Amino acid sequence: MSAALMFPTPSRADIWGGDVAVLVQILANALQQLAQLRQILNTGSDTLGLMRDINRGLRDGLAIIQII
Repeated sequence: MSAALMFPTPSRADIWGGDVAVLVQILANALQQLAQLRQILNTGSDTLGLMRDINRGLRDGLAIIQII
């Protein structure tokens, strides 16, 4: 194991773009994750709005009960 660390093999790039397919796949995965995160954020935003509306209704109901 120490020999592998002492004498690392040099990395090589394909001059004809053989690694482009891998990079395109990474980019496609990143874009898919971005779309999923946007969906999650939109859902969370909708849920927050609904919870605020419910909270406002509860506060209004409690205010009416306190008046009576």
